Amino acid sequence: FSVICDPSSEATVNSTTHDFVHTDIFYEVWDINRTVPLFLLIVIFPLINLKSPTFFSKFNALGTLAVFYLISFAVVKSAQWGIHFDLYHSTSSDFVSLYLPSFPALSGVSSMAFFIHNCILSLCRNQKNPENNVRDLIIAYILVCLTYFLIGFLIYVSFPLKKLCIAENILNNFSSSDLMAFLTRVFLLFQVLTLFPLILYILRIQSMHFLFGSIYPGFKHVVILNSFLVLICILFAVFFPHIGTIIRFSGAISALSYVFTLPCITYLKAQKNRGNLTTTTIVLHGFLICLGIVNFIAQFFVEM
Repeated sequence: FSVICDPSSEATVNSTTHDFVHTDIFYEVWDINRTVPLFLLIVIFPLINLKSPTFFSKFNALGTLAVFYLISFAVVKSAQWGIHFDLYHSTSSDFVSLYLPSFPALSGVSSMAFFIHNCILSLCRNQKNPENNVRDLIIAYILVCLTYFLIGFLIYVSFPLKKLCIAENILNNFSSSDLMAFLTRVFLLFQVLTLFPLILYILRIQSMHFLFGSIYPGFKHVVILNSFLVLICILFAVFFPHIGTIIRFSGAISALSYVFTLPCITYLKAQKNRGNLTTTTIVLHGFLICLGIVNFIAQFFVEM
């Protein structure tokens, strides 16, 4: 199998590993955690300052090509590996426990997946035919669900090494000589180039509309905001390049605010204004808020 165990995973603590030190000038210039984020900045920064919302939505549509390739990659690799999934024999290298203390990591990542979908509302406001929004959203959510399931399920069930070997970025489990993995990295880079400007555009219109009452108050305002956001991303890429941890913490705090707390408080306030607020309603919605709080606190106790 052309896969390797993630060196940072628990499964390699007691195993023999070989560290290769690259002294070639190429690896000094092309450092994935230090210089590459700056190279990407040169390409991305001009794109994120554009004004047109149509550009961002249509440009992001090109990322669909990357999604199709990722699904193909997962299908081909799982077919090559076969099924490596055992729920019954704890001594087997394919054994998968039905419970792990680190399960809050899943709820954190899932919270981010749930939260990020609210961004679609910012795009729907620019629809040429808004009467089709409900239909389009249903189709979009179904396709997203299938994409998550196909890639995540197939890779996990068929992964030929211990499941603890799976890296936060699955591509780190493939050797540099794997051609399909190399192409996957290229397609993921392309997807980032199409998705990142769209996400910053959504953050821009939400923050600018709140602060200035306009989604594009001026080029200077947009550049300042984007510079601040990009700086945060670069600092994380350089000093804390752990995508899984970033996603689950971001997801947990975002879900606590925008998924569990604000909708519940808004609904309770509306019911109170109508005179329909009951103890049962308060208890049920209070329970939902508590779930969000517990989900966030649990992230601090996850050992990955």
